[in-house]
Amino acid sequence: MGTRFTRLYKLDWLFTEIKTAADLGKIVNEEELLAKYITFFGSTRKTGLELLRTLELTYKIVREFKEIWLKEKYDEQKALEKSDDIKNNLEGKPENAE
Repeated sequence: MGTRFTRLYKLDWLFTEIKTAADLGKIVNEEELLAKYITFFGSTRKTGLELLRTLELTYKIVREFKEIWLKEKYDEQKALEKSDDIKNNLEGKPENAE
């Protein structure tokens, strides 16, 4: 994978791509990000997945169903969903009803 600084640069690049998308209100597709990473660095998919796993283990991102979220945005979204579920239960509506 190269030197320690190359690894840090790649981690920073991936995190910046995810953060930029999150700031624009977009959810990052894992496969699209990996394709962009592979093209930009001429690196392998395996290395990209290892780096994403590192970001996930350090609680900077959350990967769920091939989507990548910033941890803070993910927590906000889950809190909103939970409050909506509680609100619907108090109003007597089924969870999936609109």
